Amino acid sequence: MYKNNLHGNITGLWGRIPDAVAVLNGVSDAPSVRGKVWFYKTHVGTLAVANISGLAYEGKLELHVGREDGGDYIRHLLSSDCCVFSSFLVNRLEIEDIVGKSVVIYSAADTKIACGEIRG
Repeated sequence: MYKNNLHGNITGLWGRIPDAVAVLNGVSDAPSVRGKVWFYKTHVGTLAVANISGLAYEGKLELHVGREDGGDYIRHLLSSDCCVFSSFLVNRLEIEDIVGKSVVIYSAADTKIACGEIRG
């Protein structure tokens, strides 16, 4: 068995209350975009699980940590013509680093289409 058994750690998350969550709402140009991103603390980093609907095009999900004009961010690509369920591990940030920051979805043309604040 691997020392950093991520699979065993993830399966233990089902049914657990997330450590933080961001509720995403579409901007005026994309009102149908809705979703949530749940964040779980694990022994190998923070696991983000996203469930997003109303996408009409390929986009990027960005987790902003710091200022939007120059802070760190994690970029995760989304590709869908409707709904996305995706998870990704952020191994350089802890829950404490992301609470109060933003999750933003951009279109492929770098137009903001949805956003939400991460709350603990």
